[in-house]
Amino acid sequence: METGRTIQEKLSQAGAVAKVQGWLAKNAGGSRVALAKHLCEELGLSDRLGKPRLAGTQKALRVLEAQGYWKLPKPKGASGKTWHPRRLGEPVTEVEGVPSRVEAVRGLELVEVSSGDDKHFRIWNELILSEHPLHDCRLVGRQLRYLIGSEHGWLGAIGFGSCALRLGQRDEWMEWDEAIRKEFQERLINLTRFLIRPQVRCENLASRVLKLCLERVGADFERSYGFEPWLVETFVDSEHYTGTCFRAANWRCLGVSRGRGRSAATKPMISKKEIYLYELRRDWRRRMGMAKRSEGIAEVGLEEALNSQGWVEAEFGGVDFGHQAPEQRLLQIAEARAQHPSGTTAECFLGNRHQLKAYYRFIGNKRDSITVPAILKSHRKRTIGRMKGCKRVLVIQDTTDLDFSKRLRCNELGDIGKNQTATISQGLKMHSSLAVSEQGIPLGILDTQLYASHFGEEKDRQRPIEEKESYRWLENADRLTP
Repeated sequence: METGRTIQEKLSQAGAVAKVQGWLAKNAGGSRVALAKHLCEELGLSDRLGKPRLAGTQKALRVLEAQGYWKLPKPKGASGKTWHPRRLGEPVTEVEGVPSRVEAVRGLELVEVSSGDDKHFRIWNELILSEHPLHDCRLVGRQLRYLIGSEHGWLGAIGFGSCALRLGQRDEWMEWDEAIRKEFQERLINLTRFLIRPQVRCENLASRVLKLCLERVGADFERSYGFEPWLVETFVDSEHYTGTCFRAANWRCLGVSRGRGRSAATKPMISKKEIYLYELRRDWRRRMGMAKRSEGIAEVGLEEALNSQGWVEAEFGGVDFGHQAPEQRLLQIAEARAQHPSGTTAECFLGNRHQLKAYYRFIGNKRDSITVPAILKSHRKRTIGRMKGCKRVLVIQDTTDLDFSKRLRCNELGDIGKNQTATISQGLKMHSSLAVSEQGIPLGILDTQLYASHFGEEKDRQRPIEEKESYRWLENADRLTP
């Protein structure tokens, strides 16, 4: 099967250029669609199901035309007009009697919408155009659409399309190079539209819908396009939404986008959004044939690590925030903390108000590149180096409660405990993996996840493991052997 970019490359080759120019010379009154059909047949441009890649071929023809390869005939018919989506012609009927909790919703289901299903297609378009914040129902690339149905009426809609071509935070986390990205990018799809209708107020509905969707999207996509996706990405406008449903459904937050959009060269900057990713296949890295993250990391002897006078530089010197000032500040903070590991922040900096102010500026820095994974990246690499010097290593996982109950101006906290009066303490949970040698010598931290938890989420024992906090133990174990 040819990807969209491969089609463009193939059409730019001398033989294909001659075919296009020859067809244009012989068919002066021909259409772009007819040319695309001819090229698909001549060059074998088809998908995994054997269907001609007409849309991708036409796009490649337009791109190469702009580069001066040829002059295409003017668009004919609907293709030359402004795109107009099929609409219902009236508002979608409002829901009735939706309960306050998802367990009580009657007949909750996902209804797949195909382009040939005119009624449901119009309902999907109408919901997205009239009730989704983007008011845009057009999807990009390979697409899947679902309506969220129930006995109470249509509760919302979901749409999938092609993933972002390049995305800094995502590509850095995946660690794929250009060749692997080009070959396997189709295995990553984008949850590009997700609507729970504004009048619906139902606790845990969004996360339950996400669960239902992720259970079937792989099979539905494979049936439609002949191959299975391995990962799903999405974006959350953090200025208006918290992304709680994605975190509850065990999506991984990778950071914040740069706000450039798909057409950065021709369109203005858009709002920055949080990037979430879900692994449909936990062994996607092996399937892509990617090397383990530990390969290429030099072995570090324990004696060298323990006796090093410049250990702060060794552990965090490789950090890359894209700016020297915060990188140096991290080293200073690590040095100060090491001198007073159990002291307060003020004690660590010996009461120096300038250093304290710089510390809090670092903590409050909104630079996209300053994240927990970025801070730990250099230390993790050093830790793996120490692990290579050991015959056997124990990786211990545990969760620590961070109590912020007395911090009255903190937002988005979770539940971490109760006292004798059943008062719930508020804070965050930190789940970490610590590597130690067989002799009990700490080698370093391999992974840390910070999240907000809420009591009552674990009560239903019938819930799938992916929805439970205990799934974090499996996730951390997976990242030990990527």
